[in-house]
Amino acid sequence: MQKYKKIVVLNISIFFSLISIPVLTIFISYQFLFPEGFFFEDKYFRSLHMQNALKDKDVDIIFIGSSHTQSHISSKIFKDSGYEVYTYGRPAMELSDFPLAVKKSIEIKPKYIYLMITLDDLYSPIHLKYPTYEDRIFYDENFSYNTYNEYLSDKFRIKDLFRESKKFLINKCKNMHPQYLNSYDSNETNKIDCEIVHWRGDVGKRSAALCSNGNTIAFDNQIVIVNKSIHKYFANQLNKEKILLLNKLISDIQNKGIIPIVVFEPSTIHSYNQYSHQDYDSIIDAKIFHLSNFNIQNNKLWTDQAHFNIFGRESYTNELIKKCKTF
Repeated sequence: MQKYKKIVVLNISIFFSLISIPVLTIFISYQFLFPEGFFFEDKYFRSLHMQNALKDKDVDIIFIGSSHTQSHISSKIFKDSGYEVYTYGRPAMELSDFPLAVKKSIEIKPKYIYLMITLDDLYSPIHLKYPTYEDRIFYDENFSYNTYNEYLSDKFRIKDLFRESKKFLINKCKNMHPQYLNSYDSNETNKIDCEIVHWRGDVGKRSAALCSNGNTIAFDNQIVIVNKSIHKYFANQLNKEKILLLNKLISDIQNKGIIPIVVFEPSTIHSYNQYSHQDYDSIIDAKIFHLSNFNIQNNKLWTDQAHFNIFGRESYTNELIKKCKTF
């Protein structure tokens, strides 16, 4: 009996340790270390950050996409050109995970919502990496797509909060960003519109800063090694469900009096892919900016195969502004 009690006590102790350590880590980080403007790179928490950042503002453009979107667009350069913008980027987020982001962006009532995707996304199946309750409702109503098994709860994300809090504490201890920023010409770093609230990566490796305004900044200028094996895409491989999904999101945006724009984003990963002729303009119900091949051969502008560095970010932002001015 005594042995049984010890086992019970041990199991209870382990259980409470597993719960209390993550909760304590989150509490310490949130109460004492997170600077104002910090946000978790989670789709749901990004929507909260957006609502707070844009409160009482007249917003011109909200960009929705992945880490490409988050890293590649300079809010400052847009602002200097007369545009108030926000980058709703979540690392690894694809079109399948856009419904919540679109719904929350519509609530802000911007003039434009840009849906930022790679061409590859239109050839891949629908797969939700980061589903929320709102996503489930959207898919249940429009696609009968089952997503219930991804999370026990959508808004009780202890696992996600613990992971991000732990990363934040580790990088807070390293505190290397002054050394890294000082290695750049001040004329360049002044353009990055980034009040750094979180630093990832060490000097000499791919490094990125998380900014209070929702952007990230990718540094480094590494030689981009492009996979030269050619992947051919054919017309019959285009995922028609993805086109239906994209057009449904476009319709939801238009029905609220907001103008949707689709942007095919550049990435050197896809630079050797070959797409059979597709008249995307005829199957997508929105204006399209075709930027898949933008500067994909210019190594000086990339920090890795998928992300522009601070110089590429400036170039890409200016190209988007040129496109915006055509309206």
